[in-house]
Amino acid sequence: MILLASLSILTFSHMLLLAPRICAKEVKSDTLNKPAKSKEDLKAGETPRKKSSSEFKAWEKQAPENVADLRAIQDRVQGVWADVRGAIVGVKAHEGEGSGVVVTKDGYVLTAGHVSGEPGRLVELHFQDGRIVTAETLGMSTIADTGMCKIQEEGVFPFVEMAEPYSYKVGSWCIAIGNPNGYDPERGFVLRTGRVISADKNTIRTDCKIVGGDSGGPLFDLDGKVIGIHSRISMNNEDNFHATIGAFAKNWEKLQEGREIKRVSRGKRGHLGVIPARYKGEGVLVQNVGPGSSAARSGIKSGDVIVGLDGETIQDVDDLKEAISLRKVDEEIVIRVKRGDEEVDIKVILLRRGE
Repeated sequence: MILLASLSILTFSHMLLLAPRICAKEVKSDTLNKPAKSKEDLKAGETPRKKSSSEFKAWEKQAPENVADLRAIQDRVQGVWADVRGAIVGVKAHEGEGSGVVVTKDGYVLTAGHVSGEPGRLVELHFQDGRIVTAETLGMSTIADTGMCKIQEEGVFPFVEMAEPYSYKVGSWCIAIGNPNGYDPERGFVLRTGRVISADKNTIRTDCKIVGGDSGGPLFDLDGKVIGIHSRISMNNEDNFHATIGAFAKNWEKLQEGREIKRVSRGKRGHLGVIPARYKGEGVLVQNVGPGSSAARSGIKSGDVIVGLDGETIQDVDDLKEAISLRKVDEEIVIRVKRGDEEVDIKVILLRRGE
């Protein structure tokens, strides 16, 4: 059984209120009706033809235009539910309950980090068809609130596909499924529809209202692919936050290995000592190096572009800040910098801030 918030009961004026709110800072997004450019198909001096409204699917428009659009969206949502329901699970542990979703046929399950908790625990997974299996918790991140479990018994399990990281846009329709207030076999899972309000690398914010018990459940796009995992809420109906699939993908191997990804406390955290600047390409431009800092003592210079740390790619300032936050004082790291036309690996011993 599934509880579906039917779109047909909403008036057209209500649906217009769900038009996308263009407020994301990190996810660069064109409006939904902007067509993809294909230079190969254009003649010299010719501009791309914009699609007419009738050429877009109902859920690709900025807002439904008529009753037919509302019905099309409702049919699409119900179709997604039919395709994915077998892979969604209720997660029961001694400390509480949450939700999850199977994403591989051999039983890897994504959930929230605060649901899976410490690696090596055993939890119960409850499927829609009544089947109950045992899973072991693997890795988790307190930074992005990502968690992973693995079903213990052998077999082939129903699973869903994960979307490409950051494939959604501000205003994209989405479907949140979970177990508000815990798994109830008589009620079944609960489905809510909404749209993406904003996003960054680790978090999607939507107006799909989630509550306790939903944590760890999947957020789908209208292709039936997982784009996020329910993480946290607030009293505001529009403050529903989901860990991105990109955050899972970034640490996939660490999660499979059962590692805990946590920031080091400030008093014990290493300090690099650079003033970073955003860079047009991939990496972080070193705008300035603090005198006597870890970076200065290691030979990092102003004008260097940091592109890697301990073998992991550094794409932007957020990546660099997160990577340093995981390192302790006196820990040795290897930073790769682009200096002119060369890339150089530099060993750095992290000092305490102020040393």
